[in-house]
Order: sequence, then structure tokens, then C-alpha cells
Amino acid sequence: PADRLLLGVIRMLADVVLVGAQSVRAEGYFVPRRAALAIVTSSGDLTGHRITSTGQRGPLLVLCPASAEKKARETIGDENAKIIVVADEAGSLAAPDIVAALRDAGLRSIVSEGGPHLASRLLHGGVVDELCLSTSPVLNGANIPLFGSSEFAGRALTLRSLMVDSASGVYARWAIAADN
Repeated sequence: PADRLLLGVIRMLADVVLVGAQSVRAEGYFVPRRAALAIVTSSGDLTGHRITSTGQRGPLLVLCPASAEKKARETIGDENAKIIVVADEAGSLAAPDIVAALRDAGLRSIVSEGGPHLASRLLHGGVVDELCLSTSPVLNGANIPLFGSSEFAGRALTLRSLMVDSASGVYARWAIAADN
């Protein structure tokens, strides 16, 4: 319950929740009530997505290269979705270009909920200034690649806040040092 409460507050303060196409296909997403939901896709193929947009919700946005615009329109299945074409390099969207496209659309406070590939792209692209990380008090043998499977140089973090709930869940808010 604490994790859901914190996620709700973070979403409430955001202008847009940013997710990767693989996450909306695998996990499903509700379009937030107060924020836009922006999906990043290089291919434009959103076949099998599990996006729910019922009642009073924010806008649904799809960010893709020009070469994927037609496929995105065909597979999103929501006539109100707005397709935002982002400059690309060989079909790949760079993190600064993703952020610039959202800011050009008037969206300033961007919260990324991942998945790992998008989180890694944003972190490596130098556009992440804060990381909120929830830790469950359960050990298991699962491999949890927060930032995908590729290794990268360490980044300095500064703890901004730390909370622990009655079930021993830990919620940390970290500032990420800028690249030098």
C-alpha cells in the first residue's frame, strides 16, 4: 500500500509518465488521471499493448521516429492518441531528443517508469536527475536488471529522502550527479 501511495503522489505531481513499448505490452498500463502517458517505440509496433484509458484521463502520446509513425497509428487502437515524431538516428531515439519532444509539447515534469531498456537509455543519455527506488523485504533468486543487462560506469548518488513502512519496505529518493 505504501508503494502504491508514493507512486500515486509521484504521478500526481508529474506532467507525463514515460514508458517503453515493451512495458505496455508486458505489464499493461492505465493512462493516469492527471498526467499524460507517453510511450516510446522505435518500431511503432504496439500490437498486443495493454493500455487502459477509461473515464477522465490524461492524454495518450506515442513517441516514435518518422519511419514508425504509420505503424504506431495502426497499432495503438486509440483514435485520440497523439503521435509525436522524434528525430532518430537509424531508427533509435536518443534520450535528449525524447525529453526535448516532451518539453516541446509543454510537458516539463517527466516521470519514467521504465522498463529497463528505456531507463538505461535515459540514464546513459544524461537526462535523469532523480531516481526513486522501492525495495521489498523479500529475497528471491530472480535477476532484476533495473537498467538492462549492459554494464556502465558508476554514477554518484546523493540520498534525498528515505522512508521505511511498517512491512519493512524501503523507499529511497536519490539525486543523480551530472556527468562531468
